[in-house]
Amino acid sequence: MELTSFFFGLYKFVKYGLYPLTWVVLLLSAAAVLALFPFSPKRLRWVRQLVMSSLLLLVTLSSPLVATPLIGSLESWYHPPQLKPSDRFDAIVVLGAGIEEKGSLRPTTEPSSYSRNRTTCAWTSTNRAMPPRWC
Repeated sequence: MELTSFFFGLYKFVKYGLYPLTWVVLLLSAAAVLALFPFSPKRLRWVRQLVMSSLLLLVTLSSPLVATPLIGSLESWYHPPQLKPSDRFDAIVVLGAGIEEKGSLRPTTEPSSYSRNRTTCAWTSTNRAMPPRWC
């Protein structure tokens, strides 16, 4: 089903409106606009509340205590397939985990330790009929 330009625009608007960083930027923008006007005690209180709520929102949503369960709830929708010993596969797709750039103590660009671990696990898994665990 193709989206019309109106529904595509509406989709993008709603999508970006739900991002937590969008809310932080909006709160900080409102605080900046209020800070441009002449100061009064009430306006200063609003500026402080907007800045503190945006920082609190940013720290809370980027904290591992909150971010990990949120990501886990998204990942729990997709379960790994249950393979039997008789199942065969031709390839294992390894999602990269980054590289370490060339630096003063590193003469060449190298895969990160996570990438090496994932690649090694995939290599050993291809030599078996079924992976012993999902890496």
